[in-house]
Amino acid sequence: MVGKRKAEDELSNNPHTVKARTRAAGLGEVEKSIDMAKRADTAAITYAFKKLRKQSNYINAGDNGKRRLKQDMTDEIVRRRYVICRLY
Repeated sequence: MVGKRKAEDELSNNPHTVKARTRAAGLGEVEKSIDMAKRADTAAITYAFKKLRKQSNYINAGDNGKRRLKQDMTDEIVRRRYVICRLY
């Protein structure tokens, strides 16, 4: 059975959604751009890590090797995004 759909102008009353909406509404322009940049960085690192996990050198590495590969990948992403200013 399909549940009731909300109207487009009706907002969710989920406590986590309300908290996030209130937080976002209280951000200024600078804080909003910083928050968006942090989210983009997290998304880029997560995307790269998902690709890394499929590689054979990561699969065959031990715990320390996996940790080192992940840290190297994170450092490379940050270097590309902030030192070279190459967003991808």
